[in-house]
Amino acid sequence: MHDPKLHLDRMGPDPFDRRLGRRQFLGAGLSAVFAASGIARLVRADCKLTTTDPLGPYYVANAPVRTVIASADEPGTRLFIQGRVFANDCATPLQGTIIDVWQASQAGCYSVVQNCPDEDPLNLRGQFLTGAGGAYAFETVQPGYYPGRCLHIHYRIAPIEGPVLVTQLYFQGDPGIPSDPFASRPGAIRRIIPLTQDESGLHGTFDIDLATQVTGDEDPEEAVPTAMVFHPAFPNPFSGETTMRWSLPEPGPVEVTIFDAEGRRVRTLLAARLPAGYHTVRWNGQDAGGRDVGRGVYFSRLRTERGERVQKLLRARSPK
Repeated sequence: MHDPKLHLDRMGPDPFDRRLGRRQFLGAGLSAVFAASGIARLVRADCKLTTTDPLGPYYVANAPVRTVIASADEPGTRLFIQGRVFANDCATPLQGTIIDVWQASQAGCYSVVQNCPDEDPLNLRGQFLTGAGGAYAFETVQPGYYPGRCLHIHYRIAPIEGPVLVTQLYFQGDPGIPSDPFASRPGAIRRIIPLTQDESGLHGTFDIDLATQVTGDEDPEEAVPTAMVFHPAFPNPFSGETTMRWSLPEPGPVEVTIFDAEGRRVRTLLAARLPAGYHTVRWNGQDAGGRDVGRGVYFSRLRTERGERVQKLLRARSPK
């Protein structure tokens, strides 16, 4: 299924108008809306950071880059979720944050991990970046039940700097919430959102305020960098550039190098001593001489005093 793109270069209807249909919702100019608003937000007096939930057993890295995660013929009521991602002041918007979402089908089945009747093996999974104003939006279907759980959508949120937040989204009026071991926790109350309905389906808004320390009911996937983790590159496959992100538990020398499929060094992106924390580096598909390397399979290697990690990269095509 072709994934409609968010047109970020033109003014469009307000994407946060719940009356919008599918095409308007996905095509609205998010950047222009926030730029034109001129709204300067202050730290909210009621600022409460988004609480965490377990990653669960059904997460799969490197989901497709798309904002429509349910195939056109997927059973269920279409669901449109939108929102914004803010720093831990509940005010500073975080553009360029990677959001990974995944969920069960109406039948309670998770693609790839379980035997679901999906033509797309990664159906009901996707990842995308927040735009200007920290805005995001995606289209899916209302998730289904499976034993012991209420309706929910999983989120994995990775900002450019700071820890990864893993959480889940729930829905007001769901009779399964009181008996759900996670949704029934007091800290989950701000993640239980209302839904409205029109001719296009259900609509909801979920704003996310990211923490820089543990604040939720469960330990997040990464509250502080206690281990060296080389996160999945995004996007991957890519055409223009891709971003690599890692956590460093203590200061030390770091080297990030790109190799081709034959093991030849293409380019060293970084060779420096870095402090403990979260770091990123981008590769624009060029070699050390500034020449485009073309499409194909490449490998990125992260090397630190704790060892090395390698990721496979796919350059799908060169940008025009």
